[in-house]
Amino acid sequence: MSHAVVGMGTDEFSNVDPAVVTGKLKSILDPTPRIEMASVEIGGIRIGVIHVEQHPSRPIIAQKTEGDKIKEGDIFYRYPGQSARIKYSDLRAMLDQRDRQARLDVMPMVERLLALGPQRALVADLEEGVLANGQGRIAIDSELLKNISFIREGNFDEVAGAPTLKLIGEVVPVDQNDIRSRGVLTDDVFLRNFLSGQTISQPTEYIRYAAVGGRAAWLPIGYFAQKAGLSRRAVRELVAGLPGDTAQKKVLLTRIDKADGAKKNYAGSPKTIVEKLMAGQIIEPTDAKSAGSIAQAICGLREKVPLLLADLLGLLGRCLAAIDAEGRTPALSSVRRAACRIDELFFPLTD
Repeated sequence: MSHAVVGMGTDEFSNVDPAVVTGKLKSILDPTPRIEMASVEIGGIRIGVIHVEQHPSRPIIAQKTEGDKIKEGDIFYRYPGQSARIKYSDLRAMLDQRDRQARLDVMPMVERLLALGPQRALVADLEEGVLANGQGRIAIDSELLKNISFIREGNFDEVAGAPTLKLIGEVVPVDQNDIRSRGVLTDDVFLRNFLSGQTISQPTEYIRYAAVGGRAAWLPIGYFAQKAGLSRRAVRELVAGLPGDTAQKKVLLTRIDKADGAKKNYAGSPKTIVEKLMAGQIIEPTDAKSAGSIAQAICGLREKVPLLLADLLGLLGRCLAAIDAEGRTPALSSVRRAACRIDELFFPLTD
């Protein structure tokens, strides 16, 4: 053999979609090897290159017969100068090495579990979608589970050349106001997340909760719709498609089609306060009663309010604190509606 570079006579290789090749491999081989494809030019001649990475969970086994050369159960091994069916001694050595590596990989986690103790540690099962410690289980919402994915991306380990896994997605500190799975969210957490502009990983969960999960009739959704990148039409379709026929769902569907569904003009003290707010003045709550009046005044805010979003959210947050301090639960409905009015003004649903 001369090993002379002949090159490709057509551009079929350059134009092939790597996803098609990977899909074909996935249907034949398990586990599926990771490949990279490229075209390079050598001496004016274009050649195609396919690089197959060594799989960490080898051996790779044919799960079905494909043509005359691949039979179900075949294990191929790269010998010098050729790829051939693996010999027993090489298969035994490969399995022994895989077992040793598995023990090395799991040891840091075992050591961490032993250091934490069974009362402080949970193990995440991404197949079953649960966090468990042998005594209790926390279910991970299926929608959230779909967004947990791992990819190979370079060498991020201190050991040069060591294969590492990188978690992609939004990673943020978790506190009592953060949501990580359905069931954690409450009317109170919903409202406080909005007032604090909490960074959230599953904004559509808030919209679902407002429609069929919560008890409150007034919960802001525009902010969460923008975080999820949903238009007015998409939000309407999402809510309409949810199971159940709750009163909250009916109210929400009506609000989705109105730009000022939460706007309400109150008489008395709130009427005076709303004019001051429209003039750019901040009126501080002194007790639960005044806090309720301020919340009602916010419901009457008109377009082009001169106050900043942060000013209004901070004010409504202080109203909520004053109401909580005195246990004036009925006044909470005014705070929630006021939050919806702020939501309409600063996070309107768009077509």
